Amino acid sequence: MPSTHSTALTFYFIYLLPFALSTSKLSATGRATATAAGLGLPTPLSLVAASGLIAYWSAGLWSRKELGYHTWEQVFGGAAYGTILALGWKAAWKAYPAIGEGLQYLIDTVWRTVIG
Repeated sequence: MPSTHSTALTFYFIYLLPFALSTSKLSATGRATATAAGLGLPTPLSLVAASGLIAYWSAGLWSRKELGYHTWEQVFGGAAYGTILALGWKAAWKAYPAIGEGLQYLIDTVWRTVIG
């Protein structure tokens, strides 16, 4: 049985890593500033964010084995499954933009109902 922790951690890792490595930095006016981003390079802050994400992900996968909950095969199986799910979700999101609009409406409705 693949590790569901590894699946979830990898899903978020694959899905969030591009955001962590985002090279665009917006000024207060909403325009891209002339930083390393202008050269297409990751900013120092984005490298720190990506490093933290990588550390969190790898520690989570390592803990599954070290705590005795799973074998390495189960951990890597969960990671592979999480990768497939993340890439599939990204592909569906890009192919059908209405998914995002519908989900955002649902999230907003639930938020207003629960939080007020």
